[in-house]
Amino acid sequence: MGSKLAFSPRTSRSFLRSSFISLRNILSRPKIVLTVTAIVFAFNWIIFGDPIKGPLGNKSLPPSIKSFKHLREPVYLNLLHNSYGLQGPETIPIQTKELIPSIDDSSVLRQLTLDNLFRMEIHSGDDGDKKLFFYSKEFYHDPEADQDDAKKQKEKADSDAVKSIKRASKDFKKMGRKVYTGKENPKIVLVTAFDFNKYDDAYLKAVANNRMKYTKQHGYGLYERWVEEFVPRLQETGNLGTDWWKVILLREAINAFPHAEYFWFLDEKSLIVQRDIRIENFLLDPEIMQAKMLRDQPIVLPGSAIKTYKNTKAQDVSLILTQNNAGISTDSIIVKNDIQGKATLEYWDSRLYRAYNNFYQNEVKALEHMLQWHPLVLSRTSLVPTRLINAGIENKDQKKNSAVDYQEGDMVINLGECQRDGSCIKLASKYLRS
Repeated sequence: MGSKLAFSPRTSRSFLRSSFISLRNILSRPKIVLTVTAIVFAFNWIIFGDPIKGPLGNKSLPPSIKSFKHLREPVYLNLLHNSYGLQGPETIPIQTKELIPSIDDSSVLRQLTLDNLFRMEIHSGDDGDKKLFFYSKEFYHDPEADQDDAKKQKEKADSDAVKSIKRASKDFKKMGRKVYTGKENPKIVLVTAFDFNKYDDAYLKAVANNRMKYTKQHGYGLYERWVEEFVPRLQETGNLGTDWWKVILLREAINAFPHAEYFWFLDEKSLIVQRDIRIENFLLDPEIMQAKMLRDQPIVLPGSAIKTYKNTKAQDVSLILTQNNAGISTDSIIVKNDIQGKATLEYWDSRLYRAYNNFYQNEVKALEHMLQWHPLVLSRTSLVPTRLINAGIENKDQKKNSAVDYQEGDMVINLGECQRDGSCIKLASKYLRS
């Protein structure tokens, strides 16, 4: 039979006696006492802001930035948030709610090519020569500020065609430094990026017009960029030709509109068909969202062990997503501008994620990993029915899916890979006219 560990009165007295002797030996050595005391005081000061009271003095702590306590307080995190993007602190203040490029520049930028929009170097390797693109100083600083009078006069003598090319190039390079500084902060900002190498001019103009009409009608902010602006950043981690720019774009939008409450990214292949619908009344209101959230829904389709939580409250949601037939879609994303929303984007945009072998070609896989392995992220995320904000055009090669396929009356239609057969502008004309 196994014996049980027990303490007799004799062993208890021996234990207490040895403990007392050990404590007496420690106290007889001043250096050890001072070292331990210093460690305790330092720990209390760093964590709790009070070296003596420690956690007991937490209620009476002054709001001091001298301790690390501010790193756990949303109010300090918001104050410490830098309101400028990857192009640095030399921002360009804009008073209007539309921070947008000129879509008319798409043809000029296409003709200029990336070789002339960025600093380009050719690197030789085992696979042959490869072009690498880098941000030139014009992306961080206005070159006109350093021009002398002679150079300015010379530029005035340029032909209209040359002036048009130079203006388009300058506007392309300074888009990332624009920050909204108007008096009235929009609650919602619609976010889109245009790929002038993927879509033709007519379709890009149709999408830009669609976004402008919708945001003007409801008083929302509008943030638009060129996809090509992010080429050097994507190339650094092997993401060129992928949709990783969407994550970067959302972070840039938050930097440009630091006081907005929600950011709705909508891919350029999607159109807002029902422009009369206000997204906050349709989905973002907590009472409405509470009823529309998909609970106990598999994160990875058709079925995964990890599912959305049953008890998530709408007011705690910082990330709103949909799923298409393949799984989670990043064509329509809503992010709340709070600590959790910004933290999720920063984590998602981590270089470790973007460069990781299993994620570098697909931002969706990285997001699915985050949702499955990080309960905090999942607890602040909501999946909503696809047709609310991301209904897809029916695919003839796939089985019909009433939960995903667009039906008349839906707010948004996703035109999918319409650029492959050149049908984008035709479809846009059809749905925007109806």
